Amino acid sequence: MTRRDAIARLTDNESRLRRGPWAFRIRHMLEAIAECREFLGVMTREELGNDPRTLKAIAWNLSIHGEAARSIPPELEAERPDIPWAKIRGMRNHLVHGYDRIDQEIVWNVVAEELPPLVPELEAILKSADESRISNDTC
Repeated sequence: MTRRDAIARLTDNESRLRRGPWAFRIRHMLEAIAECREFLGVMTREELGNDPRTLKAIAWNLSIHGEAARSIPPELEAERPDIPWAKIRGMRNHLVHGYDRIDQEIVWNVVAEELPPLVPELEAILKSADESRISNDTC
């Protein structure tokens, strides 16, 4: 690889990180959180355990959430260590590969307690990406 190629590659990586094809994955994460919260509504843990249809709908959206997190560049993850990226992906892996062992207590806790604080964090990433794109487009 020539020096010019290396510089072009770095520039491409920086541009990808700023604008990112990953940005739509963040949107998918936000949409999945919104659907999980909507499906859960005001259900208690017990009500969720007695409603397999809702439990499966939430599990599907948590899987989407985790799958989308798999597409986030490592550089972005490193910039946002406050987001539990590995835990999000791990939940997805458990739901997909351990589909016969879904614990409604854990699912309820994730949706009710752990997902809501992620919303402003993910929205901030999108806002930062949008601002970076706008400033780069106007330069």
